[in-house]
Amino acid sequence: MNIYKPIADPAPEPLLVNAKQAGRMLSVCERTIFNLVGRGELRPIRIGKSIRFSIEDLKAWIARQQNKSQNPKDCLRLGVGRKVQYEYGEDQSTHGKAAD
Repeated sequence: MNIYKPIADPAPEPLLVNAKQAGRMLSVCERTIFNLVGRGELRPIRIGKSIRFSIEDLKAWIARQQNKSQNPKDCLRLGVGRKVQYEYGEDQSTHGKAAD
């Protein structure tokens, strides 16, 4: 009779993910992840020829985006045809142009 029950060893949480997994975690495509790298918003970790991303870096990126969106100067732009409609509901079709 075996009185010891084997304890299931839970799989550890991953520390690094590939670009496809990072994209799934952020609900964006893999190309967007590489665009974020190109803009310096995400740091890749190279292991040989593999490119990985830290889960902590992804969480930090999300936190930075949340802080940005809480700043009223950084309003979200929604493309509507050629016009740009801002979060505040203003029609900014002449945004950046001199008013007549």
